[in-house]
Amino acid sequence: MSSLNKSFHRSTMHSQSLILTGDDDARLARCGYGQLVPYFHHSRTLRVSLSFALPNELLHLTRFRQLEDVSLVDVASLGDRHLASLTTHAEKLKRLHVDGCHELVCPPLSLPAATQLKFSNNLKLQSLAIESPCTSLTKVHITSCPSFVAFNTLMAAAPNVHTADFTQSNGLVRFHCQLTWQHLRTLVLDRCAQLAYLEVQTPALTSIRVHHCARLHQAILCSDKLRSADFSLLPALQTLYLDCPQLIRLNVTGSYALQSTGVTLECPLLTSNKFHRDGVPAFQAVVFR
Repeated sequence: MSSLNKSFHRSTMHSQSLILTGDDDARLARCGYGQLVPYFHHSRTLRVSLSFALPNELLHLTRFRQLEDVSLVDVASLGDRHLASLTTHAEKLKRLHVDGCHELVCPPLSLPAATQLKFSNNLKLQSLAIESPCTSLTKVHITSCPSFVAFNTLMAAAPNVHTADFTQSNGLVRFHCQLTWQHLRTLVLDRCAQLAYLEVQTPALTSIRVHHCARLHQAILCSDKLRSADFSLLPALQTLYLDCPQLIRLNVTGSYALQSTGVTLECPLLTSNKFHRDGVPAFQAVVFR
């Protein structure tokens, strides 16, 4: 090993981060990603973006054992086997962010220490096959993944989630959360085009936002700690039932099919001036209990 290579090896062997962008693909075309592994095997952070590396080359980046934070954005060849290998080797992984990787379908994931999962804009992603219950996972974001349908499986595999965001989940038709996710505090359901039925009964929920769900016709919400609820632009909503003793603010706007006969509010702290609606006469008969 030359003195220059020895110096480089010493300077990188304790590096905490490996960051690769599309510009690095050309520079590494001759030596390949495999040449990086000996120098960065202690890295805790891996970020790869705008990569067109071949599938076999990507496998070299999935064998780091000290990784805690991984971000993979627009990695064209990233497939299920890559995430399976990465999570199997990186037993300390806490945060995983995957965006714009359209070859993913149903990646097997081993996540014994993970706290955050974020999958966005992965067009073919259908499910996440978490191998065993991940009790450490508290934040889940599955957004703009139109083929994703395995919501119930995800809820069962990650029982202690506090924050969930399913924005633009076109595969979500029914969202039923009663016996699972008892620690859920924040729920976001925006622009879920197929969502028709919503029922959430979780004691820890403090905030919920449901926007632009054109087919939602029934929403049932029961929570002892919920303080604020936002239901906006739900043109098909006909039934709204809230049993939330701590609720002090409710926004219901753009729900023109909703009549007072379809609204039941078991919310003793909610007063009319904190109930924001469209001002149509049908809402004047809503009873606050």
